[in-house]
Amino acid sequence: MNITNMTGVHLLQGTVLRTLGTIENTHGGNIFSQKRSEQRMKPDGNSSTEINSGERVTPHKQVFLCYSRKDLRYAQRLRVHLASCQQTSGLIIWDDSQLQAGSLWKIEVASALATAHVAVLLISADFLASSFITTFELPRLLNAAQSGGTRIFPVVVHPCLFEESPLAAFQAVNNPARPLSLLPSSAREQIWVSVVRTLIHVPSPQASL
Repeated sequence: MNITNMTGVHLLQGTVLRTLGTIENTHGGNIFSQKRSEQRMKPDGNSSTEINSGERVTPHKQVFLCYSRKDLRYAQRLRVHLASCQQTSGLIIWDDSQLQAGSLWKIEVASALATAHVAVLLISADFLASSFITTFELPRLLNAAQSGGTRIFPVVVHPCLFEESPLAAFQAVNNPARPLSLLPSSAREQIWVSVVRTLIHVPSPQASL
């Protein structure tokens, strides 16, 4: 492992450990323990939102896609799988491809992080070595996870030190020992389907107390 990657991992470890200390001191517990919320159901058992016309719409879930630009092709493939169900699932996906020229990009990223109900992390050595990810994006996601406001789902796309990093406290969608880059195409597609199904079944924010 080169020095750049080691520096990124150390930055990540320091950020997450500081967050852990704050959370444990405040709550006496683990940030990764999710509070079980009751789900408010309509009388007919449907958790969708009902509008005046009687039409039912699925509550929106904001999804933040976090990845290194060197892993862009994996993010693009996940977006293809998400495209087929976004209208019916209520998923709203945000990633940095939505940033426009001339925009206050850092403010837009911070806003997307603040409103995310779910975050998908595409983990690789480049991800763990990214200073922007480890010092700007991850601290905000971890703080949101602290309050139960954001669910975090890692997907390991390349061989890396994920299991040695603090992010290993989150259950990965795929087997970290078999990252996507080492799998045949059909197996990678199955993982993406699993990711999308996981996102669909995350409770909508309006359905939680």
